[in-house]
Order: sequence, then C-alpha cells, then structure tokens
Amino acid sequence: MTSTPPPPDRTALAVAAIGAACAVIVAVQAPALIPALGVGLAVWGALYLFLRL
Repeated sequence: MTSTPPPPDRTALAVAAIGAACAVIVAVQAPALIPALGVGLAVWGALYLFLRL
C-alpha cells in the first residue's frame, strides 16, 4: 500500500496574493499612498531577510 505525499503548504502564496490584492486596492483608492507602499514593501523585505538569518 502506497501513501500519498502531503499537499504542499500554500500559506506563503496565499498571504502574498492577499497582500498584493490589498496593495492594488490601496493604489486604486488612494494613489498618493503608492510611495508609502514602496517603503512598506522595502521594510517588510528587510525584516524578512533579517529574520531568515
């Protein structure tokens, strides 16, 4: 009897998709906040890299 492998964890993909959708909604509703989204993305990336070390 063979066992099937567990399905891949798609949590990171789901979080990224939800985050991208929220960024698009903010960019459409308030275009003045686009630079703030860029800064927020840079901070998130730096924090992600810091916590991966």
